[in-house]
Amino acid sequence: MTAVPLFHAEDIQAAYGKLRVLDGVTVTVDAGESVALLGTNGAGKSTFLRSVTGVQRLAGGRVLIDGTDVTSEGPQALLRRGIVHIPGGHCTFPALTVGESLRIAMWPFRKDAARVAQAHAVVFETFPILRERLDQQAGLLSGGEQQMLALARALVHQPRMLIIDELSLGLAPTVIEGLIQVVSDLHASGIALLVVEQRLATAARFTDRAYFLERGKVQFEGPTSELSNRGDLVRAVFLSGSTA
Repeated sequence: MTAVPLFHAEDIQAAYGKLRVLDGVTVTVDAGESVALLGTNGAGKSTFLRSVTGVQRLAGGRVLIDGTDVTSEGPQALLRRGIVHIPGGHCTFPALTVGESLRIAMWPFRKDAARVAQAHAVVFETFPILRERLDQQAGLLSGGEQQMLALARALVHQPRMLIIDELSLGLAPTVIEGLIQVVSDLHASGIALLVVEQRLATAARFTDRAYFLERGKVQFEGPTSELSNRGDLVRAVFLSGSTA
């Protein structure tokens, strides 16, 4: 018997007015798997994430978690089932301190003192620098620290799967290295990943399987390592990002 996937987005269609952005995209992530969603600028990667997480209305298709259709249930349906979406742009509230940002993330279980304490322990073990920044405004953090805070706010929900949009966007190579290590460790602990990336070289470091989107359709599905051999897809897109 084939195991039911943790996450299955089937025949996803999305549009902005009359402009069709996604045309029948299907993506599956099994429990504990690490998957990259790659593609050209404007291919629809971020639109796909917004659509399947309920942030943006679908024009067609459905989303199943553990085989249950949650398409019409909204973003909270995924969170309740352990699927946490980290949007692009570091996803922080600039005027709030780090401590306030974490408290807001823990609001759903704020009355459970043991769980709050456990969440803080996980966050500070994973990102020790955030303990030192508790009273600092999130908007004054470095780009890498803001990404750490975004990941920390996701971790407090004890996720089974993280959906991450552009982990490395706008960050220095040394900062990216540190974040790749953190995300790799999270994956090793059993957390599944669906990661939108622009750089094939970065995605290949911590994902096993990849989907390549172009013009709103899946043009490749398979091991991330095999995508580098598809020059027809990646030559113009990834050469600059992969050279390093």
